[in-house]
Amino acid sequence: MMTSLRRQMSQDYPNLDPTWAEEMMICLRVREVSGARIGEILAEADAHCEQAGAPASQVFGPAGDYAASLDFPGQQRSKERVTPSTLAGLAASLVGAGVTTWAGTALIEGQRVQIRVAEVLVTVLVLTLAWVAYRRLDWILRHIGWASAAFGLQLAASLALFLWGGPMLAHVPAGLTFAAGLVLLLGPALAQTPRALTAAPDDVVRPEAHRRRSARAIALATAWFLPVIILGMLAAQWLVAPGR
Repeated sequence: MMTSLRRQMSQDYPNLDPTWAEEMMICLRVREVSGARIGEILAEADAHCEQAGAPASQVFGPAGDYAASLDFPGQQRSKERVTPSTLAGLAASLVGAGVTTWAGTALIEGQRVQIRVAEVLVTVLVLTLAWVAYRRLDWILRHIGWASAAFGLQLAASLALFLWGGPMLAHVPAGLTFAAGLVLLLGPALAQTPRALTAAPDDVVRPEAHRRRSARAIALATAWFLPVIILGMLAAQWLVAPGR
């Protein structure tokens, strides 16, 4: 089944294979090329394919190789762009989501939070995977199958660790732990909100087309997706809790 993105690519660039165009767009996005410039590049490729009467893979070769051959001074993604603050925000969000869910469940059940070896190991595993994902984002986007397999293995390992549990390390108050989790979960979202409110549209469109999506809405949804999901799940759990 063709995704909505590929359908849009097929409409905007009828002479390009939608799969090739999608991979090209992803590779250029990773290099932080603007949506308008990507639209121009795809429009030029579309025109070349129409004139040549041949598919893009034959005219330009693999999308990833062609994207890598293009020169955009000052726009390539580099390791320095993944700043310590970016990684810290991601780590805080992931740890906050886990702690909030974990402590919130204990709070609803009227219990103290149990910290075992398993929770510590899972936290380290998740943060390591997040760090690798940020450092190798371009590879992940070009190898979704392998990345999905790695993510599946991480979930399986986390589940196995939780089932094992391991030695008990400490018991802590659920309310205090929940509050700490909320700070970690909501902090990055609140920090991203001012930038999201001033985000400019950056859609991938043909040069003559009008931009269609709200960049602010997308940026806000990205910043608040995880907090809304976690708090929504806890609210539902609280509503169906026995004795309420």
